[in-house]
Amino acid sequence: MFAVKFEDNTLTMTTILVVDDCHSIAYLVRLMLERRDCQVVIGRNGHEGLALLDQQVFDCIISNFMMPHMDGLTFLQHVRQRCRRIPFVLMTASARAEVRQAALDSGADAFLPKPFPLAELDAILNRLGIHPSPH
Repeated sequence: MFAVKFEDNTLTMTTILVVDDCHSIAYLVRLMLERRDCQVVIGRNGHEGLALLDQQVFDCIISNFMMPHMDGLTFLQHVRQRCRRIPFVLMTASARAEVRQAALDSGADAFLPKPFPLAELDAILNRLGIHPSPH
């Protein structure tokens, strides 16, 4: 289970916001995260993602790069402007190096090229400090 440890040493379930306009990709990422007992909330674009951020606290955001209405890079910039220091993973099917660089330059903590294996997602979450908790 992925969990966040509080000062009193209690563990709470990690809540991750997944933002992707492709239902099948969002669902797949949700299944991957739920297998690790993460709570997952899905938004369909950057506007929905921002609205969800106003309603709930998240431990991590995983967002697609190319989406209608507000793309992932613009969404990331809005999140960072709100002074939210939340781990942010930007995923895309684009293999262009400039897309990766733009994501990292805009404040993304990690870049996840699609398609990706579960082990790659796990490695990124571990690197961002979202570790499995003991059972």
